[in-house]
Amino acid sequence: MDSVKKKFNRRKNRAKHGILSNNKSSRACLYVFRSNCHIHAQLLSGGKVLASASSVDKDFKEENKKKTGIEKAREVGRILAKKVIDQKIDPAICMNKSGNAYHGRIEALAEGAREGGLKF
Repeated sequence: MDSVKKKFNRRKNRAKHGILSNNKSSRACLYVFRSNCHIHAQLLSGGKVLASASSVDKDFKEENKKKTGIEKAREVGRILAKKVIDQKIDPAICMNKSGNAYHGRIEALAEGAREGGLKF
């Protein structure tokens, strides 16, 4: 039986291959990192960070820090989308969830980003 880490890496590589093989590499890509307490999101294009948001940033207001994990993730998605729109970056992006399942905090972050105007 495979270990948890092997399964995670297999899902991560499968997601990475899907992004690179579908000619979506010309788009900016949203990378998500989820820890036990916080969630971080970066928008990268050509190896450069265009925008980032996190639940530990200064932009993240004090009242949001008392919310649940899913509510925090949705707010991080909205903050990231606002930064992207303010910088006039193309809102058509692709998402790399780094081997995490698309539910819970990852799904909430994606919904928040879509509410803010991003398309993926």
